[in-house]
Amino acid sequence: MSFRKWLEKAEKDFVLAKNSLSLKFYDYVTFHAQQCAEKALKAFLVSKGKPIKRTHDIGELILRCADVDSEFLKLFDDDVDLLTRLCCGGKISDHS
Repeated sequence: MSFRKWLEKAEKDFVLAKNSLSLKFYDYVTFHAQQCAEKALKAFLVSKGKPIKRTHDIGELILRCADVDSEFLKLFDDDVDLLTRLCCGGKISDHS
């Protein structure tokens, strides 16, 4: 998939996350926020000619991006793993 396609998909997930937040659909917010981050990071990797590994792990993707540009390390914190777990670890928070 091209850089542009990954970025378009990330932008759609961003809109869905924002809309879900306004509706207080928090499980959808976490899902689409994670998907937005994942697809944006993959867009960066594709734009730099790097292969895309099938993963949902935001931390892993940030580290792969940091191999190209160390500025990505600034994005890495405890919330990165939390976002991956909430979305993809089967533990969706229920705030409703």
